[in-house]
Amino acid sequence: MFKTKYRIVTDAYLGYEVQFRVWFFPFYLQCNGSNTHPSLEAAKAYLGKQKTKIVYSEWSSSNSGF
Repeated sequence: MFKTKYRIVTDAYLGYEVQFRVWFFPFYLQCNGSNTHPSLEAAKAYLGKQKTKIVYSEWSSSNSGF
């Protein structure tokens, strides 16, 4: 119920960054400060080092209704 959530988002600098959100914060923070990755695969590998169980779900702003 009170689990830390992780996500990979695009950034304007290099490509992708890994963020986390603990249950008592209303917003996401970067993992270990700055962690910009050139590819989605590199970001997923970095996320794999951060947590043991990973569930991926793809999200796109084009199908969100915004």
